[in-house]
Amino acid sequence: MNLALIVALASALQPTTHPQVEAFKAGCLTHHRDHTLAAPALAAAGWARVDETDHAELAASLALTRKSATENLEPDERMDVSFSVWRKTWGGRPMHLVLNRTHLISGETKDEDGDGEIQSWEKAFEITLLGCGVWDFDATEPLPVDALNVWIGAEPVQVIDEPGMVSGGTWNIQHMNLGGTGEIQAGFMPEGSTHPLAVLSGTSITFTVAPEGD
Repeated sequence: MNLALIVALASALQPTTHPQVEAFKAGCLTHHRDHTLAAPALAAAGWARVDETDHAELAASLALTRKSATENLEPDERMDVSFSVWRKTWGGRPMHLVLNRTHLISGETKDEDGDGEIQSWEKAFEITLLGCGVWDFDATEPLPVDALNVWIGAEPVQVIDEPGMVSGGTWNIQHMNLGGTGEIQAGFMPEGSTHPLAVLSGTSITFTVAPEGD
């Protein structure tokens, strides 16, 4: 086998990398189930804490998320959604990282119907979910699927492809044993997307997890 062929084969076997995938791995997988530890870790790694208005499309997206999360609640449900936003240049590209926490209380925490007691089916239960995502609002094309396939070690279990509107996929990551989560989503919205929920453009990688101890 000649040297040129050996070099070509070696190059083909090298893991496919991408700045946004690497930013997600470094920023979202550290203390992913405890945001009280994640925040100082991000600061130590050079991520700068910024306001939600740091990017107009990000601000619009977070506002839409808050609205969607709270507008269809039942009368006995209370939900709180909070975000912290971070920015860093990674591989020469500006990236925004968002930590989010959703806390839902469903049911009665006191005798609200005046019958003198809280029945077993009325008792409140609480759910808390944490999330992390990395956005590249300047991206003009989808993330390379190979970059995610190589890192995750599997192909997507679900693919979305609506030309001119949105594209992306969901990867099952149970085999990665990250704890608290089983899926990662990646998506792309082109500039001028006609999708009814399009308030931003670019690419994203996100996941949702259960907090430590849940």
